Amino acid sequence: MKRCVREVWSLSALTRRVAVLFLVVAPACRAPAVADDVQRAFWSGLRTLCGRSFPGTLVQASGADTVLARGPLVLNVWQCYHREVRLAFHAGDDHSRVWLLTPTQNGLRLSHSVHEADGSLAPFSGYGGETRAAGTAGRQEFVADETTVRRVPTSAGTVWILELVPGERLSYGLASAGETRFRVDFDLTRPAPGPPPPWGYTRASNPETD
Repeated sequence: MKRCVREVWSLSALTRRVAVLFLVVAPACRAPAVADDVQRAFWSGLRTLCGRSFPGTLVQASGADTVLARGPLVLNVWQCYHREVRLAFHAGDDHSRVWLLTPTQNGLRLSHSVHEADGSLAPFSGYGGETRAAGTAGRQEFVADETTVRRVPTSAGTVWILELVPGERLSYGLASAGETRFRVDFDLTRPAPGPPPPWGYTRASNPETD
């Protein structure tokens, strides 16, 4: 904000008045725009968990998803930036998954960043979806986007769900055709030791400067 103000006052008087008006609405000088109040509340609630880790319990799974039950599950609300929150999901010795939550012009987006153990990007990385409704301050649903459906036609109709009950739990789930196929609950009352950085990332990596 200070940088923006200095730039404004270096202008002529007339231009300054216009620039001040622009400053009021310029997104570069304000918090990222989130379309709805309840989504802003959800975004803010999630950010209160930044830097903390929590143990998870696999509540529902099917097929290959059950492999997650082989090791302890931990969610690390790992890094929070102005326009991105990174949630690293660890399953035993598998540190491949990071969920990226970002604001959009119309709401929120959830994408899945997946890396191999050597740090390389997995071929299917980047899938995800966007909100199509305001949701609530405690629950947001992300419908598979067009890019995801083009890459994986069977993902049409897939909905990813994040639920936040402050002081109790954070849940991640996946539903298809109205039926929950996967869900893991993270216990916010029981902090867990911080896991190692997820594969492909470093502590210093910053989406606003990378």
